[in-house]
Amino acid sequence: MLRVQMQYPSLRFSASAEGAEIASLPSENLDDVRKSILHAVYREKVYVETLPLRQALISAVTAK
Repeated sequence: MLRVQMQYPSLRFSASAEGAEIASLPSENLDDVRKSILHAVYREKVYVETLPLRQALISAVTAK
């Protein structure tokens, strides 16, 4: 949410049980905002899934 809010500071985002909610989104911005949200969700998913690998790699490289 923070990444997308940074890209669209004039919009108000909130989390709900159904997902992300955006207050008063102009219809002409809908496609761009949707694309940005999906990209942010994908990046977060990749980050979470690869975190253990990156931590193990850093531990292996920095171990003495």
